[in-house]
Amino acid sequence: MCYSLYLSTDCDRDMKVLNSNHVQFIKLETYVENENTHLLNLKNKWFVGSVTECSCTFRHLYSTELGFAEPQDWYPEEADEIEATRQFYKLILYLLEDEFSVECLDVWTGAKPNDISILEVDMDKVSEQEFRFFENYLFRFIKT
Repeated sequence: MCYSLYLSTDCDRDMKVLNSNHVQFIKLETYVENENTHLLNLKNKWFVGSVTECSCTFRHLYSTELGFAEPQDWYPEEADEIEATRQFYKLILYLLEDEFSVECLDVWTGAKPNDISILEVDMDKVSEQEFRFFENYLFRFIKT
C-alpha cells in the first residue's frame, strides 16, 4: 500500500527538468494512471514520485484535523520526507508566481473517487515548513 501524488497545471513546461534525488516527475501519459486522476482539471498531469519511487517519501497525514504544521518532536518525520515536500512546495510557489494554475491529488492505494475531498490552499498562509499533504485530498492552490 502506497501514496500516489499527482500534479496538474496549465503550465506547458517539462517538469522532468526539476527531477532531483527527492522528487521525480513522470508525465501521466507515460505512467499507469490512478483511477482518480480524472479529478485533476488542468491539462498537464504528472505523477510525482519520491526517493522510494512511489510517493510515500513526502510529508503526509491521514486527515486534515491537525492542519498544516511544522514537524513536531512527538511525530517524527524523516529528513527525506521534509526535503521532498519542501521541493514540491517551492515548485507550487514558482508556478503560482508565474500565474499558472496548480492542483495536486494525494491518494492512498485503493481510494475511490468518492473518497476524495477538495481543499483550497492559500499558499500565502501556509509556510514551507508547515506544508504537508493530506490523504485522499485534491489540493487547489491559490495565492492571494
